[in-house]
Amino acid sequence: MSIPQIPETAPFTLAQRAWLNGYLLGLVGTSPSAPSPLALPEIQNGSSPVKKSPLLVLYGSQTGNAEQLARRIAAESARHGYQSECLELDALPNRWNSGVEDYVVITSTWGDGDPPDNAAGFWSWIQSETAPSLSGRRYSVLALGDSTYSEFCGFGKKCDARLSALGASRILDRTECDADYDAVAAKWIESLWQAFQANGHGGVRHSENPDSRPSAQASSNGSTAPLVFDRKNPFPARFLANRRLNREGSSKDTRHFEISLAGSNLNYVVGDALAVQPCNFPRMVEELIHALGLVPEIVVPTPTKGETSLRDALLTHYEVTKPPLKLLEELAARKPDVPWQPWLVPDQKSELERYLYGRETIDLLMEAPNSGLSAVQFVSLLRKLPARSYSIASSLKAHPDEVHLTVAVVRYESHGRLRHGVCSTFLADRTPDNAPVPVYVQTSNGFRIPEESGRSMIMIGPGTGIAPFRAFLEERRAIGAVGRHWVFFGDRQADCDFLYQEEFEAMKKDGILHELDTAFSRDQAQRIYVQNRMLERSAMFWKWLEEGAHVYVCGDAKRMAKDVDAALHRIVEQEGGRSAEAAEAYVRELKKDRRYQRDVY
Repeated sequence: MSIPQIPETAPFTLAQRAWLNGYLLGLVGTSPSAPSPLALPEIQNGSSPVKKSPLLVLYGSQTGNAEQLARRIAAESARHGYQSECLELDALPNRWNSGVEDYVVITSTWGDGDPPDNAAGFWSWIQSETAPSLSGRRYSVLALGDSTYSEFCGFGKKCDARLSALGASRILDRTECDADYDAVAAKWIESLWQAFQANGHGGVRHSENPDSRPSAQASSNGSTAPLVFDRKNPFPARFLANRRLNREGSSKDTRHFEISLAGSNLNYVVGDALAVQPCNFPRMVEELIHALGLVPEIVVPTPTKGETSLRDALLTHYEVTKPPLKLLEELAARKPDVPWQPWLVPDQKSELERYLYGRETIDLLMEAPNSGLSAVQFVSLLRKLPARSYSIASSLKAHPDEVHLTVAVVRYESHGRLRHGVCSTFLADRTPDNAPVPVYVQTSNGFRIPEESGRSMIMIGPGTGIAPFRAFLEERRAIGAVGRHWVFFGDRQADCDFLYQEEFEAMKKDGILHELDTAFSRDQAQRIYVQNRMLERSAMFWKWLEEGAHVYVCGDAKRMAKDVDAALHRIVEQEGGRSAEAAEAYVRELKKDRRYQRDVY
């Protein structure tokens, strides 16, 4: 079969053409990854099945990655002699004395080493003076994180240490995963089952015959099964629309993007995210190659064990903006006079972060000229270019075969250079209509509308945090939900920064949106934010809460989400007549009952 190629005259960038040609090559010459083998039945011993050992697979997950890995382990456990349950970490306080001795913990980190929302209750319990002894329990922790943040895998580390301090024994040492976690996680999972088996835990491990596993390619009638598009194999979706939401006079550039999912078999639920695999800014790539004194066409390895030119590798395969620690250390070893040399020690981490703020990899190379790094050495110090996830701003019921995004385009100047957000400018500036955009759906089971359509919803989403609430309202309108809806939206100026103003005002007129409160911070001398509007309407807010409303928050994690959370606690204290401790317990129950959910980043 001949391999189709994208013609040079097609309206794609070099990076897009290279990516799509690679995708077509893979479509013709390779097979999609086989699914995890199905759990085999229990081995029969006479007339009685072999008893499996119980296993708790626990996860703390903010965006869904840890949950997906946990469910994968639970699905595989039967083949290794275990009968498992997959639960949020917050479920452990009610299950720790159920007789289960073996625990697997997969958790991400939120904020400055804090637990994800569905692990906060667990963390409070396990740190308390009444925390039980876990002597006799066995466990292992897989920590997910992002090494560009100072508290890399911070909560996973704390969780591991606390479980050990309470007497549990590690069946396998903790493993820490960076943003590109697939290979490391797969190796840890394999080692986990080996560790359990070597220590005599679990039941009888079932033998496997690879030839007997179900095929991902052919069905029983010989036809080819549809391709599965995921993080390892994104779908080349068609770009439909790129519309600026801010009006003239705004200092911001927020875009509404529409992307076709036709032909992908991809489905999503409101509350999910769409991951976009971008290409780097071409001019940045050229500057990097020039600073290194290298030839663009030289062949280098890719993160997936392939080979390509240095230019293509830096365009489509490697992260080239945020400087990794390995690169800092290597450049300092070659050029001891670089400015950051004194701060490459643990107790100077804050000073290093202060220096790196607003700087990118190109700045480091300019500070260390003639470093002598070869092309292969340079790419070996870089991370794989990660996909960027955006809260989905549409409902499939309202827009079949489409997904919409609300994205703030990042452009700013620092240290004398103009900076560009990798994915936001890829979508806004470098992807023409009908060009391919590599995407996949990222499930987020922790951010869902109420199952009961009569439940009321309070949605707090300033800026691009409004995205999922547009989707929620579209979905609730489509299913004929009878519950009330209240939106808090904030931005800078009402005249030019009221995102989706016409849509929300139409929803209010139509009766699907019952309350709409806005906070435009720069329309008056005193800054006003969504948390201020919440407190102004605290009596009504409390009434809705007491009547069973669900509260949702989306947006910035560092400041907005914390300020909104503080306002929520204050409302419970003031309007509910509760002490700070009682208000904390009330909010904790809201989280436990899934009536307080957050999609924060």
